[in-house]
Amino acid sequence: MTTKVGNAVTRNRLKRWIREFVRRAPALVAGDVVVVVKASAATASHRELDRDLATAFTRAGART
Repeated sequence: MTTKVGNAVTRNRLKRWIREFVRRAPALVAGDVVVVVKASAATASHRELDRDLATAFTRAGART
């Protein structure tokens, strides 16, 4: 993540949330995942981030 996505605390919080989402979705362990985070994610709630990740993985063809 770049410094365009908030300060270090915000970036680390987003990383933890994304890792937790992937950990809870066992169908996603088939390979490596690259998530590009937009600057607007810095102000998103955990619920919004989960919803957006689920949508993205569904569009990519993964089962969540």
